[in-house]
Amino acid sequence: MKKTLTISTVLLASFSLAACGNNNSQSKANSSLKAENSSLKASSSIKKEEAKYNNSEYAIAAYLKFHEQDASDLQKSNIAWNQKGNKYALTINDNVTTMTVNSKSIEVSGNDHKTYTKEELLGIIKKQRQDIDDLLASAQQENSSSNNSQSTQTSKTNSSSNSPQSSQSDDSNYNLPLSDPRNPDGAKQAEMMSIAGDPQYRNTPDGSVNSQGQALMSSIRNTMHNN
Repeated sequence: MKKTLTISTVLLASFSLAACGNNNSQSKANSSLKAENSSLKASSSIKKEEAKYNNSEYAIAAYLKFHEQDASDLQKSNIAWNQKGNKYALTINDNVTTMTVNSKSIEVSGNDHKTYTKEELLGIIKKQRQDIDDLLASAQQENSSSNNSQSTQTSKTNSSSNSPQSSQSDDSNYNLPLSDPRNPDGAKQAEMMSIAGDPQYRNTPDGSVNSQGQALMSSIRNTMHNN
């Protein structure tokens, strides 16, 4: 009788321990699933937030982070803003900074080379979005005005190409912003921007322009009217 009771007690204890073990395992599995779900929700929330802003806004935000500036500072400057596909360039006082906007990150090249994730730039855009959008609108309006002026100027130039004053007019074009298509140095500036953003002319790992790229840019700069 005592043996039977002892065996029963041992079996009950074993079942209890097994049940506790299963409960602990299930609890850990549930905690892991909750953590995974929370992570997925956070990731989804960030992606939705990132999708609210366009590539131009990310390009400007990357520039601001790279140079440690505010958008309001740039509004006081004479800037040239150019875009080709997902590549953007901002020129201030002949200093060119290029931004390449990828699906998840933005590469910035100037006197250095850095890469920022879109998530890193969300704070800048949220805080300065109005100033960033005002800056972009101003730059796009300037580009539009320059293009319209070029059409008008081309018509006038064709009708007065034999005039003695035409050479003086050509010289005055060099005083226009580099973003203005009438300025012959603008194309050379664009060429230097292309070199600065070309991976083959970057040092590794810092991404700065290498000696070959600097030599090419220097040779182009020496041919510019206002070098």
